[in-house]
Amino acid sequence: MCLKRPAPMGSPRRLCANGWAASWLRARRALADASSRPTVSPRAIAPAKALAIVELRRKRLTQARIAQALGVSASTVSRVLARAGLSHLADLEPAEPVVRYEHQAPGDLLHIDIKKLGRIQRPGHRVTGNRRDTVEGAGWDFVFVAIDDHARVAFTDIHPDERFPSAVQFLKDGSSGLLPAPGRDHPALAHRQWLGLSQPRLRRAVP
Repeated sequence: MCLKRPAPMGSPRRLCANGWAASWLRARRALADASSRPTVSPRAIAPAKALAIVELRRKRLTQARIAQALGVSASTVSRVLARAGLSHLADLEPAEPVVRYEHQAPGDLLHIDIKKLGRIQRPGHRVTGNRRDTVEGAGWDFVFVAIDDHARVAFTDIHPDERFPSAVQFLKDGSSGLLPAPGRDHPALAHRQWLGLSQPRLRRAVP
């Protein structure tokens, strides 16, 4: 196919077409752009010296001592260690095992927290810049948050206070999504009975 017909002379499309054609002829592969990384880096650190930097780091030497011992700049040592993932001495320590726990079934444990948020009626002097522009207290809202320990299902609701009736109402509103359908001897049964929720009948399991 002639390249002059799809792209006029000197246009960016023609230059790209020429590059793609040359790449295809060289590699006989798909028309993929070549890497922009230079093929030759005369001032790059030698692989043997980079390996020596990493080995000294594994002996817990600081970057300044490594640079002094090998006769290279501190910035070079920093770049090599960053590529190796050893920028900090703490990176030499083995990763601590992840400690996780969760209850076996949804509804076994609920994590509940309450966040107190101030109501905003209109901007005050911190926004308007006028010290005389004061706003009387608008009160507070209380955001109840519950997260199921096993299923990680979250439920939130806003109440005017954090008293006992509001907490009970919050549990009633969120129980359908947080507490599981009760089974035999399930601890959630006591919670549902205490909240006054109806208990669905379960069919006998058939093997």
